Amino acid sequence: MFDRGLVFIVDDDASSVADLQALLEKDGYTVGRTAGGEDALDAIATARPNVVLLDVHLAYADPFELLDALKQSQHGRDIPLIFMTNLDDAEARVKGLESGDDLIVKPFDAREVLARIERQVTVSKVRAALRESEAKFRSVMESAIDAIISGNAARCGAAQLQTTFAEWQSVQLRMGEQRLDQTHLGTLVELDRIARARARKPTDLNALARSDEEVALEPWLEKRGTEDTWKVAPALVSLAYGESDLDGLAGIFNPQQLALVIEWLGCTYAIYSLVGEIGLSTGRIAEIVKALKNYAYMNQAPVQSVDVREGLDNTLIILHNKLKKGVTVLREYAEDLPLIQAYASELNQV
Repeated sequence: MFDRGLVFIVDDDASSVADLQALLEKDGYTVGRTAGGEDALDAIATARPNVVLLDVHLAYADPFELLDALKQSQHGRDIPLIFMTNLDDAEARVKGLESGDDLIVKPFDAREVLARIERQVTVSKVRAALRESEAKFRSVMESAIDAIISGNAARCGAAQLQTTFAEWQSVQLRMGEQRLDQTHLGTLVELDRIARARARKPTDLNALARSDEEVALEPWLEKRGTEDTWKVAPALVSLAYGESDLDGLAGIFNPQQLALVIEWLGCTYAIYSLVGEIGLSTGRIAEIVKALKNYAYMNQAPVQSVDVREGLDNTLIILHNKLKKGVTVLREYAEDLPLIQAYASELNQV
């Protein structure tokens, strides 16, 4: 006979517990038990039963205080509780019905006991399923929000890219009016290479150090006629360009050319950076959407061939918001792991 659920009995009447345990085990239930006392709550927390049977007349504990403690605990708030009392104790029966989820009277009637317990075990399993569905829905929603945020970042980046590209074109046109020789053009090619490389891996500085370096560059830029130094200085710092590097450029270009080259370099770096950010954002969106679709196995048959490795990877993407800082996920998949026939959507919830 399959296991119908776990029933936990809190009663200090050994004879009553023995009769009840025999009845429940015969009907396919697993039974846990304790006589009550201070360890009763811990025992229930450890067992994690589907339903608790609690005697109203415990000798070493107040059953109603135990009920309150159980309902206030995270592990016990969804566990149905059935009080047990004597048939002739009207006051206890009323209080038990008012406080608990159901009531069983002694001496036990087997059919009544099994019917009441079966109903509450079903309630318990439904509550657990709802909690699981709620957790799954929350994770999916968090991933959807993450995709929305990534989408907003991509849109903002695209708008900023349009503005920066227009500025870059303006600078390019003005630079075309300058008489640039092969040395100048070779220097610009090298600066473009540096900007492209640094955009992928900018200088790693904390906010305070970055601010100090930007402030230190502004007098040099202002002295040489650079406009909007507050826009150019951050790009130069990200490029790891200090005063000595700028002095090197000043030795190659005349003052008018130098001001344009510095402005051009700032725009070039910004364009490469924005393109990279947009690529990351759109890639993240595509990754999340694909994972969501595969996680739910949309438009696919319930039972199908499933790649467990892919399912685990998709689940990690969906649940990445749950991975706290410092948590490392180690993936060790067998290379020859075969496909399995399974309910794919339900498998992702395991």
